[in-house]
Amino acid sequence: MYDLFFAFKIFIYQINNRIHFRRQVKLMKWFVFMCLSLIFLISPFQEGLYYSAGYYSLGLILFIIFLVFLIRLLTRNEIHLIKKYLIILLLPLCYIVSLPFSESPKGAWDSVLKWLFYSSFFILLIWTASKPKIKEMLPHLFQFSGASIALSMIFDYYGWVNYPHAIESGRFGGVFQYANTFGMAMALFFFYCLVNLTEEKIPVKKLFLQTSLSLIYFVCMIQSSSRGVMMFFPLIWLAGLLLLPVKKQLKYIFYSFISILAALIVYQSMIKEQSIKVHYPGFILLIVMMLISNVMIFFINRILINRTFPFVMNKWTRLALPAAIVVIFILGFLDLRYHGIVYHQLPVQLQDRLGSINLSTPTAENRLTFFKDALTMSKSSPIIGFGGGGWGVIYHEFQTFPYITNKIHNGYLEWIIDTGWLGFLLFLTVFGRFFFLLIHSYIKEKSSSLKISVILALLTIFLHSFVDFDFSFGTVWFLIFWLFAIVFSDLPKDKQAETKQLKKLANKKTIIVVDKPGKYRAILIAYACILIIGLIQSYRFLTAHQYYAQANFSKDNSMKELLIQKAIGRDPSNINYMLDLANIYLGQFRRTYGVEYRKKAEQLVENIGNTEPHNSMALYQIAHLSELLGNNDQALKYFNQALRVDHFNSSLYQDSIILKVNMAIDYRIDHNVEKSNNLINSAITDFQQEELWYGKIDHSEAGKKFYYNRNFYITPSTQYYTGIAYIIKKDYSRVVKVTQVPKDEMGDNLHALRILANEKLGIKNEIAYSKSLEKIIENLRNLLQKM
Repeated sequence: MYDLFFAFKIFIYQINNRIHFRRQVKLMKWFVFMCLSLIFLISPFQEGLYYSAGYYSLGLILFIIFLVFLIRLLTRNEIHLIKKYLIILLLPLCYIVSLPFSESPKGAWDSVLKWLFYSSFFILLIWTASKPKIKEMLPHLFQFSGASIALSMIFDYYGWVNYPHAIESGRFGGVFQYANTFGMAMALFFFYCLVNLTEEKIPVKKLFLQTSLSLIYFVCMIQSSSRGVMMFFPLIWLAGLLLLPVKKQLKYIFYSFISILAALIVYQSMIKEQSIKVHYPGFILLIVMMLISNVMIFFINRILINRTFPFVMNKWTRLALPAAIVVIFILGFLDLRYHGIVYHQLPVQLQDRLGSINLSTPTAENRLTFFKDALTMSKSSPIIGFGGGGWGVIYHEFQTFPYITNKIHNGYLEWIIDTGWLGFLLFLTVFGRFFFLLIHSYIKEKSSSLKISVILALLTIFLHSFVDFDFSFGTVWFLIFWLFAIVFSDLPKDKQAETKQLKKLANKKTIIVVDKPGKYRAILIAYACILIIGLIQSYRFLTAHQYYAQANFSKDNSMKELLIQKAIGRDPSNINYMLDLANIYLGQFRRTYGVEYRKKAEQLVENIGNTEPHNSMALYQIAHLSELLGNNDQALKYFNQALRVDHFNSSLYQDSIILKVNMAIDYRIDHNVEKSNNLINSAITDFQQEELWYGKIDHSEAGKKFYYNRNFYITPSTQYYTGIAYIIKKDYSRVVKVTQVPKDEMGDNLHALRILANEKLGIKNEIAYSKSLEKIIENLRNLLQKM
C-alpha cells in the first residue's frame, strides 16, 4: 500500500514538473515573440535601419535574449526546432572571415553586428513560431507592418504627420526616405494582399481590409515612381498567376484589374488636384474608390465562391490563362513602347516614367557603370572581398566615370564586394536552401494562397535588389525572414526527437540530453562565444555614439575634446571621431601654438591614414590637416597617396599642385634646386594625370547626364600653378598651352602668366593691361628674380 502511495506521489510530482516546464517555455516564447514583434514593427520608423547606429541598442537587447534562449535550448534539448535553419549562421561568418582584411574596420564591424542581429532574430522567430498561437499571428503582424508603412506615408502626404524626407523630388519615399526601396516594399505588400484575397472562404472583414490596403499599397507604389519596381512588376504578377489554381487565377485577374484601375484613378486625381493646390488632393476619390473596390470584389467573391468550372479539370487549362495574359502583356509592351492607345490613357507623369524604362536612360547607364566597376573591383580581392562597407571606401580607385555613390545599387554585387565570391557562394547556398524548403512546402499544398503570397513577396525583394540597394536596409531583411518564418512555421518538426525529450524530462535526474546531433550543440556554443563578443562591441559602439552625440551638442571645447576622446576609446576605428578630434587639436594649436596639441593631431592623422589607407576622402582631409599643422612633408605623402586611389577629384589635384609648387618655390629660393625640381616634376605629373582622366569623359550636356557628376574639371587655380611650374622649368610654350582658355573664362592670374610666357618667347603683347593685371605680372617677375 505504501509503495503504491509512493509511486502515485512520484507520478504527481513528475506531472507538476512537466506542467511547470511547459508553462515556463510558453511564457518565455511569448516574451521573446513580443520583443521580436516590437523590433519588426518599430524598425521601419528608424529610417528602415539603414544606419548602423540604430542596431547598437537593439543588438544589446536581442543578443542578451538570444544568449538566455541558448542556455534554455541546450539544457532542455529543443535544438530539433531550429536545426534546419542553423545554416543562416554561415552569413555572419562571411563577414567575420573578411574582418581582418577589411578596407574599413568600422564598416566591417558594423556589418558583422548586423548579421549577428539578423541571424539571431531569425532563429528566435522560428523557435517562437513553433507555438501554434504565435504562428497564427505572424501573417497578421506582417500585414500590420505594411499598413503602418503605407498609412504613415499617406498621412505625411496630407500633412497629418510630419516624417522627415518622406517625399523627395515629388516621389514617395516613406519611412525609408528612399523612393525605390519604398516602392519595392509597397509592391511586395500589394502582392501579399492580392494573393491572400483569393482564399476560398475569406472572412468578410478580412476581405474588406485586404482590398482597402491593396489599393493604398498600389497608389503608394506608383507615387514612388520607381522604374525598377515597374519593370519587375509584370513578371512577378505573371508568376503569381502561374502558381495559383485556375479558380483562384480568375479571382486574381479580376481583383488585380479592379485594384490597379482604382489606384490609377486615385493617382490621376492626386496629380491633377495637387497641380491646382487642392488641400487634400485625391483624398475624397481615394475613399470612394476604396468603397467601390470593396463592393465589387465582395460580389465577385460571392459569385465565384460556390461556382464550379468543369474546364478546371483539364490539366492544360491552368496554363491557358497565363498564356493569354502573356500575349496581352506583349501587346501592352508594344503599346507602351510605341505610344499607342493604352499609353495615352495613362497619366502624363506615369507615361514619362514608363517610357523611360530602357537601357539608354542616364539611370540605367549609371547602374551598368557601377556594375562593371564593381566586377573589376572584385578581381582585386576575389575570395574574401574587402569587408563590410568596402565599396563606399575604395570605389574611387576603380571608377571609370566621375560619379558619386556609396552604394552599388545591386545587393548581390555589394555582397560580392564585401565578402568575396566565397561569401557570395555561401549566400546562394543559404537562400537556395530556404527557397527549396519554401517551394517544397508549396508543392505539398498548391492551393495555399498564403504560401503563394509569400513567394511573390520574396520574389519582389530579391528581383528588385538586382537594381537597387534594398539589402542595405535592416527592415528589408526583417521582412525577408518574417516571410520565411510564416511558411517555415508550418513545416513538420522532428517528432521523434520531441518525444524523446519529453521522456527524458520525466526523469528529474536528467537535465541535459546527449542526443545524436551533437554537432548542432558545438555550432551553437561557438555562435554563443561570437555573440558575446558582438554584445561587448555593441555596448562599446553604443556608448561611443552617445559620447559623440553629447560632444556635438557641447559648446565647451574642453568638454567636447574629453567626450570625443572617450568615444574613440570605445570605437577606435571610427575615422569620423578621429577627424573631429584632430580638428579640435588643430584649433587649439593655432590659438596657443602648443607643441603638445600639434603632436596629438599628427598622431591622429597617422592613425587615420593607417586605419583606412585607401579611403581617398579621408586621405584628402588628413593631407589638409597636415598642411595646416605645418607638416608639409606629411601633407605631400597623403596627397600622393590619395591621388593614387582617386582620379576624379578636382580639389585634390588642385591642392596637391598648389602645395608642391609653393614648396618648390621655397626650396628654389633656399637654393635647394634638387628638391625643388622633384616637386615641380611631381606637380606637372599630377596635372598630366588630371588631363588624361579629364579627356576620357564626355563633357557635353548630353554626356553629363550619363553619370553622377562629381563636377570634375581642371580648375583655374590648377592651371595657374601648373603654369608657374612650367615657367620655373622655363618651358614657356607649355605655359601658353596650359593657359589657353576662352577669354571670358581667363582671370587676371592666367592672363598674367600667358603675357609673361609670350614675353619669354619673344611674342609681343599688344593688348593694354589693367592696373591689377600689371601688378600680378610685376609680382611674378619679382618671384622669378628671387629664384
